[in-house]
Amino acid sequence: MPGTVKDSVAKLAAKRKSQENGDSSKKRRKSGGGGEADQQPNIEKLEAEILESRKHYNNIATLISLANEKPGDKDITIPAVEALCRVFIRLLALGNLVNKRDASEKDATVTTWLRERLSEYQTTLLSMMYDEVLAAKAMMLSMALVKAVAQHLQDKEGPAFPRSYFVDILEAVLQSPVERLRAEFVAEFLGKYDDIRFYTFQGIK
Repeated sequence: MPGTVKDSVAKLAAKRKSQENGDSSKKRRKSGGGGEADQQPNIEKLEAEILESRKHYNNIATLISLANEKPGDKDITIPAVEALCRVFIRLLALGNLVNKRDASEKDATVTTWLRERLSEYQTTLLSMMYDEVLAAKAMMLSMALVKAVAQHLQDKEGPAFPRSYFVDILEAVLQSPVERLRAEFVAEFLGKYDDIRFYTFQGIK
């Protein structure tokens, strides 16, 4: 995992842990009330708007912020990262993250911005793999992104396996304090797919 990515993951993981502890204390002090449902952002609406029109792409940044800023609230974090996964898989399938030679300057800027948000989202998922509750979900979403990127983002020779991101996932799985994560990775991926075995063995050499 490159230093900058590793640092970002570590900072997010620490922030997540710290805020979870703070939220737990607040919940113990809180009595009664039923305003949480009213305060929860309409994540489904944000997702639908993104897929409806590129003018709503800023909703992607909003969803990433929700996932990172409310780590102690699983009712917001999990729906936010799930929505982002669906969004990015759809945008990848549509070719919206592919750099096109004939793209206008405006379109090229949008593509660059989307790729930066994808990278930011990937870092968020990596940080979640250090969380007992979120780790398994984060791993499954990360691997779904690996599949989508491999299918829809190409290099000069054609479809390319996202080795760098996969190695980041592998390192997070191996270093995570969540022990069951490694067993789930073996059961769900390493034991089922030849290409995953190949890149796993390459990644741990």
